[in-house]
Amino acid sequence: MTITRQQDGRWAVVNDAGETVSVHRTNSEAWRALDRLANEPINRREDIADWAWRRSLG
Repeated sequence: MTITRQQDGRWAVVNDAGETVSVHRTNSEAWRALDRLANEPINRREDIADWAWRRSLG
């Protein structure tokens, strides 16, 4: 997946097939969305929260 800037100034997450997955106001919002779609931890607190959630599911 990649991040591209659209003509209207918004940022889009684009998959490998060239399809727009999501559109965001800022570059940082787009990268955060890409990280979430790729199951990458955003920061240590969110990583710990995700770990705890997975543990609670069994």
